[in-house]
Amino acid sequence: MASPLNESPPPTGPDEEALVGRAVQGDQAALETLLVGRHDQLLRFIERSVPANLQAKVAADDLLQQTYLQVFKSIGSFESKGPGAFFAWLKTIASRKLIDATRSRGREQLAKQAGAPAGSASQSGYQSLMGAVAEGGPGAGTLAMSGELRGAFQVALANLPDNYREIVQLRYLDDLSLEEVAERLSVSTGAARGLCHRARQALRDEIMRLSRFI
Repeated sequence: MASPLNESPPPTGPDEEALVGRAVQGDQAALETLLVGRHDQLLRFIERSVPANLQAKVAADDLLQQTYLQVFKSIGSFESKGPGAFFAWLKTIASRKLIDATRSRGREQLAKQAGAPAGSASQSGYQSLMGAVAEGGPGAGTLAMSGELRGAFQVALANLPDNYREIVQLRYLDDLSLEEVAERLSVSTGAARGLCHRARQALRDEIMRLSRFI
């Protein structure tokens, strides 16, 4: 049976308003539906908004992930002012994240000069992570590499517990070695390997769960 997002465009008007109301009340499935449905539009907005001189510093996917994290934290305080208000709110949050990234550009430059790693994940980092998630999971290869599931992937990443999301960031997006991850977390290399495996599995499980939206 086809899923809702294959049968119709992203929810708008009364349909979106109903989902927003449920999301504000704590319905996570409603919020996930909204975010997956609006993913492509929001990503295009972010890609158009990033100045040329910042594109090498901040990936659009990185800003999108920061936006989703803020949405999950703040949805309970959102007050809808009519049709289109939810997407306008998403764009406002994304714009603020872009401003934050612009302001931190100088700090990142100083960190680079001092030999510290850059603070944002590249597009290739997200692609590598999607490939890593695909390994070994039944059906996950199709999910991870399918363009239609890019939104579900971002929502799944935002849904991870903080400790797993940190592991994912360090190992797969910042591309640190297991030894470097272990050092950052003050654990053994074996423990870091286990954490990476569990975090990757948790992300795969989230993507498979969210595949109902595709």
